[in-house]
Amino acid sequence: MRLADQEVDLVARRLVHAEVAELEAALSEYQKKEQVLLEKIDEKSVITVSDAMLFQSGGVNLTDNAKDILDRIGEVLSRYPDREVRVAGHTDNVGIGLEFQGRF
Repeated sequence: MRLADQEVDLVARRLVHAEVAELEAALSEYQKKEQVLLEKIDEKSVITVSDAMLFQSGGVNLTDNAKDILDRIGEVLSRYPDREVRVAGHTDNVGIGLEFQGRF
């Protein structure tokens, strides 16, 4: 590996470390309650949010806690515009309420 490549790699690792530290600080109250898990896997930050924190079962609206968590994550990630962000999720096995059935 050339010296320039090593320097770029070192800067990238420092950015990942700084990003993880900022995410940990932003999400600490939720991590203490085991509602959010933050992991560093290879050079990726993986954030897992408890499903109970996001939606009520069978619901379609984010909870207030979910909005707060996502705002905090977004605030940190906005300082790292070159980072790739991937969002994944799943539904529960409870049907949606009658008021939403015509929309889905």
